[in-house]
Amino acid sequence: MGKSRVYQQGRAHSGIVKEMGTVEQSTSMQEVAIDHGVQPKRVAHGLDTLRFISAMWVAFYHGARFPVDRFIEPTSAFNKFLLLVGNTTWNGTAAVVVFFVISGFLIHGGNVGKQKVDLPSFWMRRGIRIIVPLTVTVLIAYALGASYVRVLDAILWTVYAEISYYLLYPLLLPFITKFGIGRILLISLAISLAMIASRPTEIYLFAFGIKLTWLFNAPLWLMGCYLAERREQIGALSAKFPLWGLRCVSLIYCYASTILANHAGNVAIGYTWTIWIFGAHCMVWLDAEMRRGTGKSTLHMFEKFGLAGYSLYLTHKIPINFVDTELSQLEPVTSWLVKLIAIAAIAWIFYRLVEWPTHKAARSFGRNNRPKAAVVET
Repeated sequence: MGKSRVYQQGRAHSGIVKEMGTVEQSTSMQEVAIDHGVQPKRVAHGLDTLRFISAMWVAFYHGARFPVDRFIEPTSAFNKFLLLVGNTTWNGTAAVVVFFVISGFLIHGGNVGKQKVDLPSFWMRRGIRIIVPLTVTVLIAYALGASYVRVLDAILWTVYAEISYYLLYPLLLPFITKFGIGRILLISLAISLAMIASRPTEIYLFAFGIKLTWLFNAPLWLMGCYLAERREQIGALSAKFPLWGLRCVSLIYCYASTILANHAGNVAIGYTWTIWIFGAHCMVWLDAEMRRGTGKSTLHMFEKFGLAGYSLYLTHKIPINFVDTELSQLEPVTSWLVKLIAIAAIAWIFYRLVEWPTHKAARSFGRNNRPKAAVVET
């Protein structure tokens, strides 16, 4: 009897991944595949587009949106409505939830059913990708001055939470496999609800500080893991709803949650209470996007921009702060256009000079440290 075939270890859960065209288009997804044992050319189609849109949503929320309030006075009910829409559409909190769900989905997707991952190798690969760009961003901010360091506080809490999830995931995986992702998710959600019940007036997801914010937001990341394991069931559910209907629900959440959190006066209900509903919706919506939306008819430009989504997220506050402080004399529309151009240019330069090399380093490390193929004798 001889060797008949070599099977790569760690096949991905069926349905999680689809074929994509060029290597460059699917770089960010393929590196996850290489990191976690998924077949290298099989990827979750269309998620880079969603990451780009979410990163821009956060940038608009942080000051890059069109300055509608500079042109419309609240002199009529219609004008007040336009101002309300302009100020509530760009819900950065909702965009962050999309990031968390996508992250959990990608990390767990290649490990469904496994008892463990190679812990040092996993930590090294994820650390290269997330910590190196983070460190460079912080150093740039310190070099530019204290105001640039302060503006990073609005975004870095999510990165610190992601680092926590990467550190804990290899330790949590055996429990997910043994007890089921559903039970782990419910326990995590119960902890988060108990936390917010102890401080019910908190508005934002970072309210518990750097030490506990990761714990409070953990259910959102685990929802991505749940999506990775239950694609068939969630897919059957998502198929019952029109894609544009799911997208509209996402927009409605942006409006409703922002109004409840910031425009409801003494009866304000924070994102800390409403975000769990949106997280559950995201599982269904993202599944529908991968099957029928961005995953089926991706826009090459958006996919390319999505590769730089992390760079865009890390750096967007720097040009916004510069324009607001150093170029405050610009006309509103000019200022807005300068912000958009600067955000795009800086993000892409940062991606090519900083993030892209870390992608290559992580992939190289993953290839060199992958488990040896299991040989089946016949």
